[in-house]
Amino acid sequence: KGRATGVDFAQGLMASMALSGKKLFLLGAKPGVAEQAAQNLRASHPGLIICGTNDGYFNEDGPVVEAIRENVGHNAIILLHDIYPTSVEAALQMVDTLQAEGYWFVTVEELLLLNGVTPQPGVMYRSGNP
Repeated sequence: KGRATGVDFAQGLMASMALSGKKLFLLGAKPGVAEQAAQNLRASHPGLIICGTNDGYFNEDGPVVEAIRENVGHNAIILLHDIYPTSVEAALQMVDTLQAEGYWFVTVEELLLLNGVTPQPGVMYRSGNP
């Protein structure tokens, strides 16, 4: 059985998103990191639509929620990664705010299941298509 890392999964996901025209919003990390990641992803996955970025250094969720409202559409993915206590707390508040507005936040496993794919241990998935 192979081992799938987060990077492997993300690369497959980005390739699939580039082909399907789905939007991606990058959230988290130090200032400038998400923007650089967006540039790198656009270069390695032509056609990938990055609809926004925001660093993880925020104490209020309001501006980030507004950026998401303005830029993220149906079936878009918000890729959230952060480890700093203040931004994690603000991100949790943001999730609560957006869930109250009807947004869904799911794990990768839930995303696969919603698409009719039952994840198996040791299997690398490059898309959520059955």
